[in-house]
Amino acid sequence: KVFVYPEAMGPMGSEACLQLDFGAGTLPGLLILAAKDAEQFSPAQGTDLLTFFATIFERALRRWLA
Repeated sequence: KVFVYPEAMGPMGSEACLQLDFGAGTLPGLLILAAKDAEQFSPAQGTDLLTFFATIFERALRRWLA
């Protein structure tokens, strides 16, 4: 069993998991945004802004990893 959050943080109410692509020949990454509020992230919400954020985050990390 793999735990993403330290036990000291307590239970998370909701989360958004975003797969990151760092380009050919690299392993993918995972960005997890979590909130204790169960209403913060839900499947009924749109993902446009999260997808945009993940794309910007990927580009910034690609430069850092290069």
